[in-house]
Amino acid sequence: MIRLAADLLVVDVGNTKIAATWVDGGGIRARARLQHDDFEAGRWAQAWNAITAGLVAACGVRVPVQVASVAPARTRAVVRGLRDHGMRHVHVVSGRDPWPFELDVHDPHTVGVDRLAHVAGLASRGIRRAVAVGAGTAVIVDVLRDGRFEGGCILPGVDLAARALRSGTSQLPRVQVAESVPLRGRETRSAIASGVVHGTLFGAAEIARRFARQLGPGTPIVVTGGRAGALAALLRGSVEVDLDLLVLGLRHLQIRLAGPK
Repeated sequence: MIRLAADLLVVDVGNTKIAATWVDGGGIRARARLQHDDFEAGRWAQAWNAITAGLVAACGVRVPVQVASVAPARTRAVVRGLRDHGMRHVHVVSGRDPWPFELDVHDPHTVGVDRLAHVAGLASRGIRRAVAVGAGTAVIVDVLRDGRFEGGCILPGVDLAARALRSGTSQLPRVQVAESVPLRGRETRSAIASGVVHGTLFGAAEIARRFARQLGPGTPIVVTGGRAGALAALLRGSVEVDLDLLVLGLRHLQIRLAGPK
């Protein structure tokens, strides 16, 4: 028998990482994370296999699994690893799933599942009007109005912007960007770091503020992702950091997929 929907393993397959979270009725039970850049080409799948073995040993094979992927090339290996270790109920999330909101966009099936999961996370908390911001490889700013997902804005994240400056110019160096950098760079590397960090975060913050003003006074802004704290510090008014927004959204989706108990 499949376990109740409160018990769930969420696997978030991103462009630079895979994050797995095991959650049950008592909250978060276990987390695991793999950064693709930490491994040579093709080796990340071996590392993921080892992580999967540990997760299965912890939560068992009957726990339902939601795989939310924005990196299709890695999805098959991730799912295969789960099934090879005996996981029986693996669901790859898509735009065709019964999301807890109306999709008021031109082509719902092309919307990234991370965006849908963030908005579902808002809905799981009873929120019907808000702005969700995901600060990851890309920064995504999305609008939920009266229970309808109305789309939003996608812009390059900090590290992606830094790589673009290196690959798109002749002399600018590749810069590893720290969490916090001065606004004024005193040489080329620190100027690049300042530009990609502050340009990205200030831009995303202003877009989120404008969306919130359009939705009306008191509209909350909920921020998630690796640079959520830095982005939230720039926002004024009703702003909250929720690093498990995607997990909440996929848990809510699992309950809907499981149906009445």
